[in-house]
Formats: sequence, structure tokens, C-alpha cells
Amino acid sequence: MFKATITVLLMAGSAFALDAGLWEKNKVTVSSHLPDGQILRKGMGFLFDETTVVCSYTDVKGAAQLRVQWDGHERTTNRVISYSEEMDLIVIGTEEELPLAITLGSSSMLAIGDPVLFWQTKDGAVELLETTVEDVIDTGKGYDVLRIQIDPEPRSPSPLYNSSGKVVGWLQGKRAIPIETIAMMLQNKEIPVLISDLNNAEGSWKLKKLRGESQETSFRVSELQTLRGSSIFPFRIDLPEHWKHQQYKFSGRLLLRSEGRLSGILVEVRAEDPVSDDLIAAIERTETLIFTDLARSEMIPYSADHLTGFRARYEDSDPEQPHSLVAFYTMSAGKFYVVSVWFPASLADQARALIDQILSSFRL
Repeated sequence: MFKATITVLLMAGSAFALDAGLWEKNKVTVSSHLPDGQILRKGMGFLFDETTVVCSYTDVKGAAQLRVQWDGHERTTNRVISYSEEMDLIVIGTEEELPLAITLGSSSMLAIGDPVLFWQTKDGAVELLETTVEDVIDTGKGYDVLRIQIDPEPRSPSPLYNSSGKVVGWLQGKRAIPIETIAMMLQNKEIPVLISDLNNAEGSWKLKKLRGESQETSFRVSELQTLRGSSIFPFRIDLPEHWKHQQYKFSGRLLLRSEGRLSGILVEVRAEDPVSDDLIAAIERTETLIFTDLARSEMIPYSADHLTGFRARYEDSDPEQPHSLVAFYTMSAGKFYVVSVWFPASLADQARALIDQILSSFRL
């Protein structure tokens, strides 16, 4: 539980010699609540813009409702715009606009040795601590990750500020995710989902992110066999017969998962009763709930066996084991279907024909 007190630990002549009252005014806390109103957890966050707030995914996981508080203001919401378990951050939305004070900066302007600031909880009180940038790490994905000089490692995530008091990233342990990366997460995310939907998407329903057991740069494709859905969600699809196939049934949903373990190729067919008959809205909802941590690089109209919809490509953010995902989205007879193929980036050229064959074989 947080206390109302705050300690500002700034050295005389420090680059952070800003008005302590300003820091108190812009200290944002986010509390997660159970259905009965009981507080589940509480943590720090920051205002990304007039309608969105960034905070810790761990702090809000499993909640029914979220409450944002700062400088005498309060907003209650259950709307999720985007989230990342790997980065331990979530972007939540509010229907009412938020009065902003501290603005966003740019992490690209930071260099090794530059001073930065972050919040830390100690003995129930929130402290504002000063440190420096230790290293700038190129992820190979078009953005950098900042390593911050901190000992011991912080226990809780926090906004990261530059010497002008602007938010430049999200601090998790000794690494900070740049504000530019968070902005990338919000691309193509215009339709929020309920936090209860996020909780329901846990477990087997989420993308498995299969990693290949073999280091080979090629794969073997055997004869294909036809796999089927159910009477409620009827479909057929042709997949390699030597792969491991498994079907999961949920209330109002069905998942067929087929794993090529040696190659690291994973095919999943998801079928569910849609929330609405808007295909674009259903796609955005799936991107938020299922294809977490993936960035969409392409989406085009696509047809398969008289089914029309969209084909999209996504890139994984892991620089050490880069993977891609191709998905086909369609609606038919009041059902929403997603066929996705997850594969190592190193097999992109070899897997192209197999992916096309799998997607084109999907029929009802």
C-alpha cells in the first residue's frame, strides 16, 4: 500500500533541481480493483496523452477495474489499448480527457552518462531517485533499449524522466523501454478492449510462440492431412501429417494448434463468436488480446475458397530469435476465424509456399 508521502532525493546543483511540488503534482498512481471494489495492487504510471495512461501490466493483471489518481484528479476505467507482458507495461484508456502537465521527451536524445530520474517505493513511501544512463543497446528492431545505472535493481517499474523532467521511457529493472517503442505499440490500436477480456485471453488461448528444437535452416514437409473444427465452428484445413495436432474447446471459442517442433513453425486456427460484425474491430481486438508484442507490418485484402477477409503480417520484437507471423482473418455465418502461421524469420523464404498452401486450404 502506498503512503501519501513522497521524498525527493535531489542533489544541490543537480540537473533535476526542479520544483519538488511539480514532481508531486505529476506523480501518477494506478490501482487495480477486484469486482467487489477491493484493491488488488497499486503502482506508478504516467500520462501518455489526454486519454491514455501507461502503467505496469503486473500491477493490473487480473483486475476488474482500474483507478488512475494524480494531483487531486481521479479516473476509473476498464479499457485496455495495448499491453506487453515482456515489457511489463500496459496502456489503458479513459473516456474523459486527462489534464496533462509533464510532457513526453525523446530517448534518442539521451547518451551514456546522461542523468535520468525514476520513482521507487521504499518502506511504503515513494522516492524520486537520480541516476545515469549506463548503456544504449541496439535491439536490431529499429529502436534502442536503455540500461540504467542502478544498484540494487528497482523492485517496481516506473516512468523514466530526463533532466528536463520529461518522460522518456518505462523503467523495468535496470532496463528502460523508450517512449518511441511505446508509441509503436499504439499504432493501429484505435478500439479498446475490456480488461476482463484480457484476463479471459490468458492460458492456451494466447499465441504459444513456438521455438524450433533444431538449429537447421531448412525443414521437411510431409504429406498433408485434412483437420476439421467442430459442429459449432465448422472448418477444414490441410496441415503436415507428422506435426503434432491438438484441439482446445472453450465456451464460445475453439482453438486448433498444429506444431512443427523441429522447424519452429506453428499453425493455429481460432474460431469464436464475434463481439460485433465489424471485421476490422475484431482484428484489432485479436491483435491486442492474442498477438501481444507483435508489430503489424502489412495488412491486405485476401480470399481463400470463397472466404474474403484480410491477410496480415507481424514481426516479433525478440532480436535474438526473430520470428514472423502471417494471419488470415475472416467472418462467415456469424463466426470469426483467425488462421495464423508463426515461423522463424530465417525460414521465411522456404516457408512461403507452405504458408500460402495452408492459408488457401482453409474452408468451411
